[in-house]
Amino acid sequence: MTQPTEPGRVASAVAKPPTEAALVLALVALIAPALLFAVFPLLAVSAAAAIAALVLAVIAVRRGRRGPAVVGAFVIAAVALIVNSVVFGIIFWQATASWRIHHVEIRTDGGESYSAEYEVGHDRGTRQWSRDWWAKWSITESNAEITLTTTPGTQDETLDCRIIWDGKVVVHETSDTGTVTCRYDG
Repeated sequence: MTQPTEPGRVASAVAKPPTEAALVLALVALIAPALLFAVFPLLAVSAAAAIAALVLAVIAVRRGRRGPAVVGAFVIAAVALIVNSVVFGIIFWQATASWRIHHVEIRTDGGESYSAEYEVGHDRGTRQWSRDWWAKWSITESNAEITLTTTPGTQDETLDCRIIWDGKVVVHETSDTGTVTCRYDG
């Protein structure tokens, strides 16, 4: 049986549940993402549990409860929110990867005449070029490849290819053997 208290004060039996609930919710919030990393709804539940644990810990402190359980609930809930934020960020980054548009540019330098077989995203083709050539694409895929081959009789000329991905040179190959390939899988 609980002891009577002054008006406005809560008996100690009633003050314990917010502290215990805060600790339990904080632990659930910390463990949940580790158990089911890729389940997005569980992250939302976990984040809500961590926020509820923080609120309950603050309520317990305001009611005069102090001690390791309250501090533990607060610390664990804060760590759980950080873990949830990181996991959410990773999942969001992976989920939106297909939405990102990549700006791809291929530049070549060659001799008098050479053929180029290319594949950038879903665009494929073979062309005959001379000297310098370049082309640009905007794609959502993450692959590009080009193979340059000199025409017969010009095998001693140097071929050079570069793949520029979102403004950064990611592949640069040079060859004087008559063929060169640049390949990028992002």
